[in-house]
Amino acid sequence: HLLAHASVEPAVSQLEAHPGRYDAAAVGSWRQRGIEVQAYSPLGSGRVPVLQTPEVQQIARQTGRSPAQVCLRWSIQKGMVPIVRATRPEHMRDNREALTFSLDEAQVHEIDRVAATGRAWDDAIKQGGLAATIKSARIVVPNRARFAIRSALHYAAVALFLRRAPGPLD
Repeated sequence: HLLAHASVEPAVSQLEAHPGRYDAAAVGSWRQRGIEVQAYSPLGSGRVPVLQTPEVQQIARQTGRSPAQVCLRWSIQKGMVPIVRATRPEHMRDNREALTFSLDEAQVHEIDRVAATGRAWDDAIKQGGLAATIKSARIVVPNRARFAIRSALHYAAVALFLRRAPGPLD
C-alpha cells in the first residue's frame, strides 16, 4: 500500500475511473483519509468506449445532456475529481456543463451497472518487462527530490521532464 512507504501523506490519489471501471473500496478508503481522488480517463477511450454504452446513452437522452457530461457528472457524484482535457470548444462546454446539473440516485445506480470494461490505457507496455523495472524505481533529480514511479506513463513523463531540465542528468 502506498501509505506504508510514503514519508508524506499524499493530498491526491489518481486512479483510472469511469463507468465500467470504478473501485468503490479504493475511492472510499482515500476519501475516508481526507485524500482527494482524481479520476483519469473519466470518459474511457477508443479501447473503452463508455460514452456509447446503453446506460450512458439512455441517461443522456433522459437528461438532455451529452454522454460526456453524464460521465463527468457521475464521476463528481461518486466523490472524484475527473481529469479532462479540452481540445475543442464542445469539450470545454461539456466539462463546464457537467457542473450545472445532478443525476438522481436511480441514474447513478444505472451507470454503476455498466459492465466491466477493462483499462483505457493499454497494459501492453508492461508485458515487455518494463513495468517490473519501473514500478518501484526511484529517480533522484538535481534538487534531491524523489519521484516514486508507479507506472510506465508516469516514468515517461518524468523522463521527458528530466531531459529538458539542465543539470547533471544531461
